[in-house]
Parts: sequence; structure tokens; C-alpha cells
Amino acid sequence: MHSPPPEPTEDADMEDTRPLRISVIICTWNRSGLLVRTLEQLTRLEEPEAEWELIVVDNNCTDDTPAVLSRYADRLPLTVVQESTPGLSNARNAGLAVADCDYVVWTDDDVLVDPDWLRAYEDAFRRYPDAAFFGGPIRPFMDQAAPEWFDTALHEMGAGFIWAVLDLGPDEIPLGGRRLPFGANMAYRRADLPENPFDPRLGRMEDQLLAGEETALMSHLAGLGLEGRWIPGATVEHYVPGERLTLDYVRRWWVGHGKAQAALKAPSGRVSLAGIPSWLATEYL
Repeated sequence: MHSPPPEPTEDADMEDTRPLRISVIICTWNRSGLLVRTLEQLTRLEEPEAEWELIVVDNNCTDDTPAVLSRYADRLPLTVVQESTPGLSNARNAGLAVADCDYVVWTDDDVLVDPDWLRAYEDAFRRYPDAAFFGGPIRPFMDQAAPEWFDTALHEMGAGFIWAVLDLGPDEIPLGGRRLPFGANMAYRRADLPENPFDPRLGRMEDQLLAGEETALMSHLAGLGLEGRWIPGATVEHYVPGERLTLDYVRRWWVGHGKAQAALKAPSGRVSLAGIPSWLATEYL
């Protein structure tokens, strides 16, 4: 005679029925004028069914960022984290350390999210429970007319990565290899992230255009056999200031890219002519 199965414990019941928890994290350094637009747009989000929190990491700001954040304390589920060590990777790790969530979603302090952005991610988390990382479209917006070569760089040369502009199409395709999202619009399953997952050798630090910390993390996860998923409905707009609409900025970006590759001791698949793209070399050198 078989014994009846054990009754579920109270803890198991609570674990099975508790709502999904999402942490949205933004890291900021001395860009209060842009941050206020980002926060204002976040107040217009369609509320998800999940429990969610907004964590803003103040990476040693010396402008009026604290005052801006205080104005949104009652309008958003806001937690402010102080991180005095410079560098985007340090700030990201500090935000993640206090995140109480099942999934963490990242955006930047110069981004405008679509009202259904968080709902799109929430739906994706439920539909792809085996996926470890996610990303969505990033469209540019600016306060001035772009030079003629900008459109060519984006659409003909495929150089949108210089300005963190990305669109992998309308289908929810797998991510991996060179198809990886950017930090202005990405998400992770929290359980898959190691402690301090972002490499402090990488990521922007004051005026140094280093990058690649999110790519390194996603490549690591993919190398473990974990799945990524593109979510075309989770759309944001990323601000491109006038000073980034110059060939000098493009040159400095590639220098930063080269330094990041050197830090990782990994070859780059996107450069030529000693680290400078050929289309830029003919224009600039």
C-alpha cells in the first residue's frame, strides 16, 4: 500500500504563489538634466502585474542629482544607492547588490522608455522561463539635426553600436554571438548572475569611452549554454547629444573599444586598419 504524498508546506505554497519581482536599475553620474526626463517618462509606465522597484545608483554625482531624485521619491518605487567608486561597472554591481528581484532590467539616465516597456519584459519573462538574458530595440533621439554621414553609419555601415542604437527586427529571436543587446535596454534572470558580474576594467568611467562590460557578461552566460531572447516590444529611445555627432567622437569610441578589447585580451570582430573601421579611416585619417 502506497503512502499518500506529503502535504505541501506553507513555505512552498508561498514560493509558488508569490508575484514575480522585477528590479529596474539606472546608474547616473552628473547628468541630472537628462535624468529628470528619464524619471518623468518612467512615471508614465503601464503598471506591470509583477512587483517592481526602481533603483538609481548615484555614482558620486556632484550636480543636483540628489535633489532631482528626491522629487520622484513619492512618484516612483524608488531606492537610491550611493557608489563612490567611479565607473559604470562599479555602479552596476552596487545596484545589483541591493536588488530584491527575480529579474533585473537595465536602462540608462539618458533614455526614454516606451509606456509598455516594462510590461513587454514581464510578458517575456513568463513566456521564456528558461532564458537568462533579454534585450530590446534602442532608437536614437536628438536635439539637433544629425550630419549626413550619421544615417549612412547607422543603416549602411551597421555602426549603430557606436551610439548604442540597435534593432534586430520584429521577431523574438534567440540572442548570442554578435546578436547581443546593449546596456541601455537589457534584462537578466537574477539567479544566473554571479556576484559582481560586471567587470570593473570595463564600462565608462568619467570621460573614458570604455565599454563592453555587458557584452562580456552576456557572452559568458551564452558560453555556459544559457539562452538569450530578443524582445522587439520592449522599446526605448536613447539620447544622442551633439558632441557625439562628430567624427572625433567616433574615433574616440573606437579607441575606447580597442582598450576594452585589450583589457579582455580578446580579439575584436568589428575593426580593421589597426582598430579603426575602414569607412572612418578614409574620412578621418
